Amino acid sequence: MQRILYTFLLLCSLNITYAQYPIIELMDEYSLDDLQVIMGQVADQAGDISGLVAQNFAVNAYKVTYQTDDPRHPLGEPHPPVEVTGVIVVPQGSACEFPMATYIHGTTATKNGVASYGSAELNIGLIFSMVGNVVVMPDLIGLGDSPGLHPYHHSESTAWCAVDLMRVARDHADELGFKLNDQLFTFGYSQGGHGAMALHKYIQENLSGEFTVTASVPMSGAYDISGVQAQTVISNEGYSSPGYLPYIILGLNQIYNVFEDPIEVFIEPYATDLPPLFDGETGFGTINQSMPPSGVPNEILQPDVLDDFINNPDSEFKALFAEQDVYDWVPTSPIRMVYCTEDEQVFWQNATVAEAQFLENGVDADLVQALNFGALDHGGCVGPALLGGNAYFGSMSVIYNGITHESDVTLPAGADGTDGAISIDATGGEGALSYNWSNGATGTSIANLSPGIYEVTISDDTGCEVKDEFDLNVVSVDDLAVQELEVFPNPANESVNIELPLSAESYTVSLRDVTGREVFTQHNVQGETYAITVSDFIPGAYVLHLQTKENRYVAKLLVK
Repeated sequence: MQRILYTFLLLCSLNITYAQYPIIELMDEYSLDDLQVIMGQVADQAGDISGLVAQNFAVNAYKVTYQTDDPRHPLGEPHPPVEVTGVIVVPQGSACEFPMATYIHGTTATKNGVASYGSAELNIGLIFSMVGNVVVMPDLIGLGDSPGLHPYHHSESTAWCAVDLMRVARDHADELGFKLNDQLFTFGYSQGGHGAMALHKYIQENLSGEFTVTASVPMSGAYDISGVQAQTVISNEGYSSPGYLPYIILGLNQIYNVFEDPIEVFIEPYATDLPPLFDGETGFGTINQSMPPSGVPNEILQPDVLDDFINNPDSEFKALFAEQDVYDWVPTSPIRMVYCTEDEQVFWQNATVAEAQFLENGVDADLVQALNFGALDHGGCVGPALLGGNAYFGSMSVIYNGITHESDVTLPAGADGTDGAISIDATGGEGALSYNWSNGATGTSIANLSPGIYEVTISDDTGCEVKDEFDLNVVSVDDLAVQELEVFPNPANESVNIELPLSAESYTVSLRDVTGREVFTQHNVQGETYAITVSDFIPGAYVLHLQTKENRYVAKLLVK
């Protein structure tokens, strides 16, 4: 009852009726305890992600019904509007400005296999929002409550659908109780990897005056549909999900009108049996079982259609696939394409071909990179890909109205010392900054401190808050300048050098990833410097620990 009342009041505040768009409905409210449970559920599917995010914000999820352009009609005609649905996930309890992060989902043949119906991928939006992003999750045309067959892997309509939901989030931020900064991240896995790249490309080439992509992380996407991924059509070997082929052919034919009757493309019984399965209710398990027992996708095709695709450079289907390629352009903001080398569904060479084309087009090698996340299959790659994407966005995310701060720490002289001190130099935010310390002080510095843990909250005039904690019992990240600990280069991609504070000491050196998992340990390290090879590490954020009998040193490290 409370949720229904909230939805009614929200619709009234937006001056919306069910005959108008957008329609915004509260799906659910998620506390930090709720999100902890959800992270456990995700871990059951994608592996341990207990350290994926710092749990900062409770979130609300809203279902949105809106309109976008419908490409499913003869080419050259004006696009009619079509009703589509999606989800916006909003962090709660903060006056700070948040980035927008747009997530494109993976392949589903069922209309209810999307975020607005509470699919498993909704959890990704919840998790990425709880760290401080307004997450936008379009269901896409033909899925969710949208009528008709989804135009699977159609690049432009994927982008249109996402952009129109991003506009809803931007235009109704006040009513939904959040503020946006100017950062925009795009990401997605599998079909969503292709969609994230398509969205980035479309925004840069068509909407540069309205949106600017800060960075994107497409994961395991088919960027080269007409080349690398088209091997599923050419090859006579079995494929793990052969139902993708009729899905893309039937879906895109609604736009390109290559054939009028499926018998023109598919042999029997597939011409008769396959099209009814794409009814929005039949899952891919059933569709794949209805393909040839060999699992070879091209065995459903008419011989002349297959021959034309393989041997005719001007093949209509090859041209149709090429229209969906999203790798031959010149990005001006960072892209990290995550792939795994045992991916049996989206061939990993999609990423390396795209990277090579970007470099040939003159894109700087530091701007666009294909990142190998290991010998994992399509399902196994999900967890590491999300970890890497979260860490990469987190390394550049600004969620505190631009408030940044540096600190200078003086440790107490021994366990009984009272001469410790902390001073803060903060900038940014809106208006004047205020400081509230855990010991009751309100200035930019505190002194006469004994060993212990001290916290500070820095606030601007809007109420946006930044918190920091200082452990005066050990050496923390903010104390490294005092101890003259240097880590270089940082970020690193081959090796990282650690300048050991005291060459006479013996150290245990360890490196932990964002999950808290120890990925490297070496005991009895001595000397002036020590090097760790990181070229095989998954790109992302790490924490470096140096331990002696007396002291512990900590430094942040970014591997790219």
